[in-house]
Amino acid sequence: MSDIQTFFTNLGLTTPALTDVNVDGAPNAPSGDPSSSADIEVALDIGVAGAVAQGVGINVYFAPWTEQGWVDVLGNALFEDPGPGVPSVLSISWGWPEDESKDGLTWTVNAIKTVSGFFQDAAMLGVTVFVASGDAGSDGGIGDKKAHVLYPASDPFVTCCGGTTINQTTSSFTQSTWYDPLDSGVTGGGISDVFPLPPWQVGAGVPVSVNDGHVGRGIPDVAGNADPRSGYVLIIGGQSTLPAGGTSAVAPLYAGLVALLNAGLSPWGYLNPTLYMSAKTPWSLSGHC
Repeated sequence: MSDIQTFFTNLGLTTPALTDVNVDGAPNAPSGDPSSSADIEVALDIGVAGAVAQGVGINVYFAPWTEQGWVDVLGNALFEDPGPGVPSVLSISWGWPEDESKDGLTWTVNAIKTVSGFFQDAAMLGVTVFVASGDAGSDGGIGDKKAHVLYPASDPFVTCCGGTTINQTTSSFTQSTWYDPLDSGVTGGGISDVFPLPPWQVGAGVPVSVNDGHVGRGIPDVAGNADPRSGYVLIIGGQSTLPAGGTSAVAPLYAGLVALLNAGLSPWGYLNPTLYMSAKTPWSLSGHC
């Protein structure tokens, strides 16, 4: 907590009210190592969302990296009351490619369908969900020369967040696809192997899969600054980190924005149909994404 307080104090901002929610025995146990990717991930989510939405209350959920952990943490967020009530918006910066395994979790079709049920519940409850698209380009870090998208980023009931690079910061700024494979990373994106093309993406110019030409759900839906060169200096173990970025910084950025909007209006809820209805230009995979 002292690291989080220092981060906000250094910026002259109010520290958000934080509530730890421990699911299935998973603790809040940071290593205190400024180079720890897991510590940076959690601090980045809190720092970005809390800086955008000043005065917000943030529940930070800790759960095991298993299918049951995903089921239980989403069920807890949507149907339990750890204090201030069910959140109006969720930000998720974790994921792994569809039908692939890591550290005991395999995103099989059945596992994805089980977890997806909770995102459908979120839509019915008016809860907005943002998920990072990943930082390893269109192969998702698998390296088998095939295209992969991450789950839960590919779920049609979440709004997937891709990455951009800010090219100019004068009176206005321009952006391009975040593509820095030799240094900081590449935005994730592509076509789902599990989910078909949603009705709201019909006519939006979503390309077919480069793997086998099938038509499927395309991601990302929105994008924002993910380049660490214009990233966020965090505090871990009392020390400043190198600037952090990635699409993990984009999901909490949008979550903070929607939290502000929700504070003044009724909850925005499930965004995707509205986003695509109001889009003025077709959706496309650009650059090297």
